[in-house]
Amino acid sequence: MFHDYTLLDLKNHFLYTLVMSPTPFEINPTTFPGAKFMTIANLMNIFLPLLMIGAALLLLVMLLYGGFTLITAGGNPENVAKAQKIMTFAILGLVIVILSFLAVKLITIMFNISVPI
Repeated sequence: MFHDYTLLDLKNHFLYTLVMSPTPFEINPTTFPGAKFMTIANLMNIFLPLLMIGAALLLLVMLLYGGFTLITAGGNPENVAKAQKIMTFAILGLVIVILSFLAVKLITIMFNISVPI
């Protein structure tokens, strides 16, 4: 059944288990999963590939939007120019993302930094 614990009882129980714990709580990757990201490099190794995939998906969406705009332009020179501009900037954005990734790789090679990317 349920016990009628008061807030004071719960607080005292928590403090008792915190103070009277037989073994100290140790933070390491085996006991605390968040400790796997102890350095910024480990965190970046997770987020950079996700950002690259996001950039590729955004390129796909923008190319589809630019193609749709080009198809529905109906010979209007303003809409054709708009569609070409959308597709040009989408490809330019992906080229910038790829060049920045390659620049990071080049810096790690030049300074002999071991990064598991």
